[in-house]
Amino acid sequence: MTSILAQSNLLTNAPKLSKCNQPIARLFFNIGVEIGQILFIVAVFVIWALLNRILVRLPARVTGYAPAYAIGIVAAFWTIERIAGF
Repeated sequence: MTSILAQSNLLTNAPKLSKCNQPIARLFFNIGVEIGQILFIVAVFVIWALLNRILVRLPARVTGYAPAYAIGIVAAFWTIERIAGF
């Protein structure tokens, strides 16, 4: 991601913050990231609840392994993507 931003000159042309504004900017950036993560988790739970109402009940064996495989596939993709970026 950093290489993409550097290539597009977003990092080099970004406005500079004064020393006194940096802690506040970092605080609100981190709060925004945390809010985004919470909203994502809420969205996943809402989708999960809707699917439970709509779909036919699947065997416990399938529903137990499916999230683990989905997480593993995404993690593997991100790992390969990071390694390829170096």
